[in-house]
Amino acid sequence: MKIFNIEEKGNKKENVCYIQLKDLEYLKENNVELEVFKDINKYMYVFSKDTLKSFIRIDVLEDIKKIKEFNGRIIDFSKIRYSRNADLSPYFDELVKERDEIEDLYDRFTRNTSGVWRGHLSEYPLYQKILVLKRLYNNKLEDLIDIKNFLCGHNTINLPQEPFYSALLARKDNIALYGGINPNEYIVLYKDGAPISDEIRDNLDLFDNKDISNNEFIPDFIIDRIMADLRTNHRNYVNESIEYDYSISEDNRYLVIRTNRVKKHNKVKVRKN
Repeated sequence: MKIFNIEEKGNKKENVCYIQLKDLEYLKENNVELEVFKDINKYMYVFSKDTLKSFIRIDVLEDIKKIKEFNGRIIDFSKIRYSRNADLSPYFDELVKERDEIEDLYDRFTRNTSGVWRGHLSEYPLYQKILVLKRLYNNKLEDLIDIKNFLCGHNTINLPQEPFYSALLARKDNIALYGGINPNEYIVLYKDGAPISDEIRDNLDLFDNKDISNNEFIPDFIIDRIMADLRTNHRNYVNESIEYDYSISEDNRYLVIRTNRVKKHNKVKVRKN
């Protein structure tokens, strides 16, 4: 899974890509040369089982261009972050077609389901490529299942806690509200991303984490815009109420407001005999 973003820091804008380590493995198997692979010591863990679904941040333009060349082969979460479950059907349909094409090719090179190669020696590189495509298919299927479960409210994807800068929702009095890369998060930047002051931090600490109202540092226009965005973009649940909590980012640059869906359960009336 990959996520493209244009990050803003002050007056500077920077193209970045977040990509899961398991997809970096696919790129490496396809001999795609990225700067990220050159730092061997830092990324020794890249292909370990425990970290394959972790995202890393890439800001080298040449690397980003190469990753974009694989559009369609690696799922772009940026394009479906506000999808509903029904919107994923075309992605699953496309994946079924890919599976059928791969299986047809695979059958040509194997005697039976044991997967023993039976082609001519000159075709062996193509057979190896088919095996890579099979692993890619499995990765994409796993990603779609994770996204489907994520849209249902399950924490199946550990998304970067960053603003999605193309999703500017509101700006007033040097306070800006963005949608997060995680569509369940909203990012508040004070004074164009300047570090959060001790006054704001201390004030936020005084309030219940689930109550963002009646706080002078979270003005009404922020709350109103979040509610409007929830009504417009988050329609996977019909019977729900929303709770909020908030935290300050590790780099002390912005406030993260997280929405938590609380399903409403219809009361069951019990008839006494």
